[in-house]
Amino acid sequence: MLFSLNCLVSEQTPNDILNVPIGESFTSEGKVNIKFTDMNVANFKEQLYRTKEVKKANITKMNIYKVELELDSLEDDKTYTKDDINGTIMKPGHDLNEYFNDAEKKPKKSYLHIFIIPTPTATRQKRHADSESVDIEFVDTKPKRKKDIPTLESLIVDLEEKIPLDRPPELYSISNIAGRFYKRDIPISSREYVDMRLDVKTTDTGRKLINDLKNETKACYLLYAVSGAGKTRAIFDMSMNENGIYVVYVECRPSSDINRDYEPTADHNFAQLVASIEFTARVLYLILLKKKFPGITPRDYLLSQLNGGQECIANIRNELRLFGCDFDDLISIISSALRHLKDKLPSQKSLIFAIDESNVASNKLFSGYFRNINNNPRGLLTPMIEILRLFEISIVIAGTAFTLKQGSNIQRDIGKGSKAKYIINFNTTASKGVKAYIMRYLELSDCKIDDIEDSKYLVGRPRLMARLIKEIINAEKVSQENKQMVLEYAVNKTVQSIKNDMMDHLEVIVNKAYEKEDWENAELRKILMTLFINCWFFDGYVSKSEIDDDSAKLVDCGIASLKSDKDEKFWQVKEPLAIDVVKIVLRSQYNKPTEPLIEKLLYELRQSAYYSNISKGFIWEYLVIGRLMDFNGKTVSEFVNEIYGDDQPHMPDWAGEAIIDIESYGDLKMLSRLDAKLKDDVDVIESLLYESKFSKYMFKPGHLVRPDGIYIRKLDRVTYWTLLISAKMYTDKLSGTDVNDDQRSTNWNLLYHKKNGEANPKCYKKKERLNDVCHKDFTCKGSLRIHYIFPGVAKGCTSNQSEPSIRGGCYTENNDIIMYIDEELLEHYFKKEDADILKKILT
Repeated sequence: MLFSLNCLVSEQTPNDILNVPIGESFTSEGKVNIKFTDMNVANFKEQLYRTKEVKKANITKMNIYKVELELDSLEDDKTYTKDDINGTIMKPGHDLNEYFNDAEKKPKKSYLHIFIIPTPTATRQKRHADSESVDIEFVDTKPKRKKDIPTLESLIVDLEEKIPLDRPPELYSISNIAGRFYKRDIPISSREYVDMRLDVKTTDTGRKLINDLKNETKACYLLYAVSGAGKTRAIFDMSMNENGIYVVYVECRPSSDINRDYEPTADHNFAQLVASIEFTARVLYLILLKKKFPGITPRDYLLSQLNGGQECIANIRNELRLFGCDFDDLISIISSALRHLKDKLPSQKSLIFAIDESNVASNKLFSGYFRNINNNPRGLLTPMIEILRLFEISIVIAGTAFTLKQGSNIQRDIGKGSKAKYIINFNTTASKGVKAYIMRYLELSDCKIDDIEDSKYLVGRPRLMARLIKEIINAEKVSQENKQMVLEYAVNKTVQSIKNDMMDHLEVIVNKAYEKEDWENAELRKILMTLFINCWFFDGYVSKSEIDDDSAKLVDCGIASLKSDKDEKFWQVKEPLAIDVVKIVLRSQYNKPTEPLIEKLLYELRQSAYYSNISKGFIWEYLVIGRLMDFNGKTVSEFVNEIYGDDQPHMPDWAGEAIIDIESYGDLKMLSRLDAKLKDDVDVIESLLYESKFSKYMFKPGHLVRPDGIYIRKLDRVTYWTLLISAKMYTDKLSGTDVNDDQRSTNWNLLYHKKNGEANPKCYKKKERLNDVCHKDFTCKGSLRIHYIFPGVAKGCTSNQSEPSIRGGCYTENNDIIMYIDEELLEHYFKKEDADILKKILT
């Protein structure tokens, strides 16, 4: 326990004071474990509702105040009210440690700390609209009408008199907003606010939505992608395009105004009423605009909803409440309004409703306290869709958290004979595209963005570039530095800001997965381990991993992108910034990065134990390479001595200089994804020699090349050494000519040769290219040739007595060091516990 709080309910005496202990964590009603540092006032109130004293008093809603009164100053038999005790209201959305903590704000002993004032459940506080967000108003679900509900015509006349309308705003009204960087067409909305979502250049996804929805009357599209991928931009494109369509835009996001937090309620009509009032007000706003400004375009209507229209929409809602409209009344008004608009939307068959940030409506609005009739947590999304499906309109829903389960629920809500269509594959931007995007809007003369180190993190989702435009403009307003310095400041700020957000979101998931080793989070931990391995060793490269409820969290937190191929949805991590974030956040979970890699490979080897030897063979190769990375920083001499002991015969001089430094490994398919110029094995070997981005990679070449792994390291500008491996598993120990065949597989001079050492005529041209690459500008000083043979090499001579006898062990041949690691030496190479597991599986 950190501390405890003495609490007194209004209209009770000090004899009724209850004491509430505050621990290091709190388990919410939804079984979520919340640390004290993350606990807010609403969580504390939930704890109060559970106490027997509050239950006995039948308190279902309350305000709480922080007070500091000595208990001795209170009269035992006096009932205290708000008039007697002054305090500071504790706002539900604020963290509890803002009011009390275990340090400088630790509650004093023998003091009253909390004063509880029950409030009527039927009354709710007034809320104020946030710009661009759905305004969640407190509504009496059983209103008493002040007058009869008017017809649509009389309602419009009434609203015209009461609601002043401004002409829709225009874009591009400020020409000097970007200073020295100004070029043209920077999307500027109200108050000099740069909003790149309002670009008039239509994206591919936006164009698809326009073409599809113009002729639809009851369609539903789900835009499912990582934050910043361009979902909102696609919605805006529908109206910003010169041939666009009218869209009722509702963005769902929690308000920054903590007075808008809800108390617990089981009123299942409440969400329907909130959503229906919102929709009604926005449709009536469109009718009012078209009546006053007959020529308004879809773009005008969208801009009006974003800038200036919020106050009008809020006023319309107030009028609807004054009329005492119930749910049926509002549905009737919407039906009449849609019929009225039918002939006034010539380019489309139905009005489009777009619900943005729908994951917030589904999960977060009402702070998890809103309950349906069965007392299950409920957000706004389902009631919103239920309402919209009553009309001949089309819906576009955008979000980051449509798990498979949520998606199926959404599709069930759409209605009979209609199926939701997913749009998942949003375009990303490569490094060349970043520069082209910025130069479209800003003048970059005297600037070299490629010289800025952090510019490599700008590739990927469009939000990175859009944010950079805003940061350049903001920096230019206050900076007197040269343009290059302004650009560098803006790039660094953009990257750091988005990086911090991504880290915060990923840390929430990681903390939940690792705070206790329970089976419920086992699958999530497995996914996070795979994510870390892919990012640390393989630059995010991963085979298609089908999306599920756990991996969907990586999309929701902004790390993974979602892609689809036919009917399969899968996640991937490709952006340099996301990869960097994963490395930073998940590195703390492991002593060494190779730990999860070895753990995962051992698991896969155990799973494949009863399958083909080919599967086991591949995993065996990956295992020995993964473990090899734990010897980084050692010279070849030190490595050999660690495996075989310090009494090894004389080794070549280069072995004392050559240092192992392997960071990753990959085959041609993986490396060519990271560098499209790599077309075959020779291209990769050339890139290793010329110290490319893969200079610390071990390359897994194709089978015609012969070694199972190739690592090349420079000794100086013109000399190098190689590390070549052969990793094989057999039923019995290797013997006869097979020993010599295997030994030749790691001979640097016999690449592209057959097992018997003869040149392979199929590979003649590649061998010629390889010789030219390896010997034209460089000299090889020697090779470390490791043969991982399980169970090992037979102790007898080879069958071909003309060839030298090979019996395993370690020896030097010319300038090469040849070493064998077999079953007996597994514990010298792997950790003992891993070696024991391997022996059990491989035998």
